[in-house]
Amino acid sequence: MRIPLSIKISLGLVLVVMLQTSLVLYFAYDYLLEKAVEETRNEIHFNNSRLQQTIEFLAQINQFEQVQAELSSIGASADLLKALIISDDGKVVASSKLSQVGHDASYILKEDYKKFNSIFISSRNNLKSKLWLSEDQKNLYASYPIVLGLKKSENLLENRVGIIYSQVDLSWIEREVQQALKVKIIPMLLMLGIMAILFTFFLNTHITRRVSNINAAASEFTSSGYESRADVSGKDELGDLAISFNNMAETVSRQNEELVKKEEKLSLVLNSMEEGVITIYENGLIQSFNKSAESLFGYSEDEVLGKNVNITMPEPYRSQHDDILKKYLHTGEAHIIGIGRDVPAVHKDGTLFTMHLSVSELPMFIEGQRIFIGTCRDVTLEREQDQKLRHSQKMDALGKLTGGIAHDYNNMLGVIIGYAELMIDKLTDNPKLLKYANEIHYAGTRGAKLTKKLLSFSRKKSAEQTVTNINSLLNDNRNMLEKTLTARIELAFDLEHDLWPAYLDFNDFEDAILNMCINAMHAMSDGGKLTLSTHNIHLNKKESEVLKLSSGSGDYVHLSICDTGTGIEEDILGKIFDPFFSTKEEKGNGLGLSQVYGFVSRSHGSIKVDSILEKGTCFNLYFPRYMDEVSEKTNKNIYSFTKGGDETILIVDDEPSLRELLEEILQTHGYRVIAAENGKQALDILQQEKVDLVISDVIMPGMDGYELSQKVRDKYPSIKIQLASGFSDDRHMKANEHDLHASILNKPFDRQQLLCRVHELLGNSEV
Repeated sequence: MRIPLSIKISLGLVLVVMLQTSLVLYFAYDYLLEKAVEETRNEIHFNNSRLQQTIEFLAQINQFEQVQAELSSIGASADLLKALIISDDGKVVASSKLSQVGHDASYILKEDYKKFNSIFISSRNNLKSKLWLSEDQKNLYASYPIVLGLKKSENLLENRVGIIYSQVDLSWIEREVQQALKVKIIPMLLMLGIMAILFTFFLNTHITRRVSNINAAASEFTSSGYESRADVSGKDELGDLAISFNNMAETVSRQNEELVKKEEKLSLVLNSMEEGVITIYENGLIQSFNKSAESLFGYSEDEVLGKNVNITMPEPYRSQHDDILKKYLHTGEAHIIGIGRDVPAVHKDGTLFTMHLSVSELPMFIEGQRIFIGTCRDVTLEREQDQKLRHSQKMDALGKLTGGIAHDYNNMLGVIIGYAELMIDKLTDNPKLLKYANEIHYAGTRGAKLTKKLLSFSRKKSAEQTVTNINSLLNDNRNMLEKTLTARIELAFDLEHDLWPAYLDFNDFEDAILNMCINAMHAMSDGGKLTLSTHNIHLNKKESEVLKLSSGSGDYVHLSICDTGTGIEEDILGKIFDPFFSTKEEKGNGLGLSQVYGFVSRSHGSIKVDSILEKGTCFNLYFPRYMDEVSEKTNKNIYSFTKGGDETILIVDDEPSLRELLEEILQTHGYRVIAAENGKQALDILQQEKVDLVISDVIMPGMDGYELSQKVRDKYPSIKIQLASGFSDDRHMKANEHDLHASILNKPFDRQQLLCRVHELLGNSEV
């Protein structure tokens, strides 16, 4: 049971006062008792001294009757127990009680007789008065010697002596003292009780209640949100204590508000971070979990607080985590702490992903424990994009290498094919040499086709893009595809009605379709089904970013080529578009899919591959929807031409063999030809000669073909210009030179292509 402090203090003070009072009363009682006994002794001594004189006087005149009367009158006192006159022979001569006269003193005194007798005998020869108390101090004894007259002994007269013996009851003194004290004690106790009550009230009002108020304010300070204050006034120590408490409360409240604001800012910062932030105690239990961490792992903060952080880790890392943390705490040997690295993680739904984790130790203790903070972010997509970027960079590097090689290779092929055609014209009457020349021409043509594939991969091949309906191209090639796939492969078309047009090179498209269908056939050695589907789809921004479509969100034509073959293993799935990579060993050159990749990229599209082992593979191609209305370009014009007149043609090329070949072909057909090995030499010639047509290579040292064309147009606007190149290079092309780029002759070109273009430019062609 809780007892108020005021009552405790009051009771304590009352007990102290009562104890002090008891001691005072105890000593007062003894003092009063002793004083009363002393006064009684004095009074008895006085009375007995008077009685002694009276009796001795009466005895001398033989008035013993009067002596007895004196004792009888004394016996009327209630406090006098005995009053005797005892002679020296031990007889009671007179007594306060008449019945005791004449008896032996031993009979009357009984136990007290021994004491009396010893006093009488010891004082017979030296009689003195004496007073003494009983051992229990309840009785007062007195003995006074008296002379009772003369007696005759051995014929001599001597004094006859005796003793006045009396016993007085002193118990009345104790009663009187007690009664007197009671009369004083009761009012004193009442007064003490009243004072205790008044003191308790005063203590409760002026001290205890104020202390309780301060205590209540202190108890409610935290639970009230630091708003509780002590309502205590007074210019004393308690008032000062209340003021000090309230000042402290104001300081704590203000600091708490500042701390709350800082925590809110910190929480806002942490929850605004893209990285997940997790803090843990040294025992591995989670102390905080920000919003990004919730999104990253799928847990809410309430679900993970107080749980071991290893719930975010897959095995065997989950089992090893606590041991690694303990080892660091004991040895300081860090495996992850202070070292950022990629680690596997597990989502709440069990999905595994890769995250980049950085862990550091905070320079502070919380709840007596060391604290560690980890920042983490999902790098799965980043790693995939990084791999794709490296793959793209590798493809670009290979493309540049391929383009550089193809430039010179096309020049050589052009020389081989051109001279082979000239030899064929001259060897019509020599079948054996004609056969050799045809083989040379065939080999050069095959080389040109291989170069075309290389340039398609490197994105350097001249594009002949047109507005194309993919459904029409597929239907046009269906018969050819069925024969290529053979009867063991079922070919199915699932084509979207009213498919949107796309802008692409239909020749490259046909090559790409054929390549992918042949690959699918090889994956279905025991037969299967190949399905070609087209769809009109709309891709949002996120989908277009995943597919790395440069055109961004919008409408696209989707072509899927799905087989039921063996599928592609995951470890080689990222290599299938690499040039010269092949799983067919000596049966393939590894350029088929790289050519497809180059074609799709040039068409501003994207290609995505999905494959499941033993179930099949799907190639998904995405092409931007073509929105402008243009007429489809045709390259199927067949020219018939006659020999030239007196036109002068300037050949500009840094390859001597190719210059000589072009001179030979054009001179054979009646044209006047001048040759220059670079742009500067060509300009010098134009200052001296009248020229009708300039045929220039694009890639040349010093001045390229576009720069030369611009200077020729500025100074000699009437001169026709034809550019030729081993690969398409528009790095130096300006906005007003698209016509030159669109009509460029792609090396290696044959004699017919050259002559048709020359006659078209010089106005000698007949359709």
